[in-house]
Amino acid sequence: MLNFFQDADIITAYTLSDAIADGSIICLSDMPEHAQDVKTFYKCPVYVTGTVYSAHETAAQLCHPASPENAKQLMVLSIFDMLNMSRMLAFELSPNTKKFSYHLQDTADSFAEETIENLVVAGPDDNGGLIITFMHPSEN
Repeated sequence: MLNFFQDADIITAYTLSDAIADGSIICLSDMPEHAQDVKTFYKCPVYVTGTVYSAHETAAQLCHPASPENAKQLMVLSIFDMLNMSRMLAFELSPNTKKFSYHLQDTADSFAEETIENLVVAGPDDNGGLIITFMHPSEN
């Protein structure tokens, strides 16, 4: 097969390392509070987009505005729930992409009425190794 781009110059490249450096991707596997939960559900490194992580962080802070420690604990639980739901309720969109929905607790007494939809995408890291990335459908 003819490859038109074989000798072409690369105009720009945006790597996983670039995404981590600018905060648009966060590695859950490298975070002590999430590393064990990640290992419970996945055998490769797990990343989330900054948007997904921020949604969990904001919801936890709304539940416990006066207690950062309680908010942090809820954040850990909500990430665990996201990981769990991704394994239990996801349906396949393509061989490397699954979609799932779940509720995110955003008040101290109840869960959000609307569900959050996320994608789980399996793909390569900068060195060709397998990683899992959680993102909103609009970020795909």
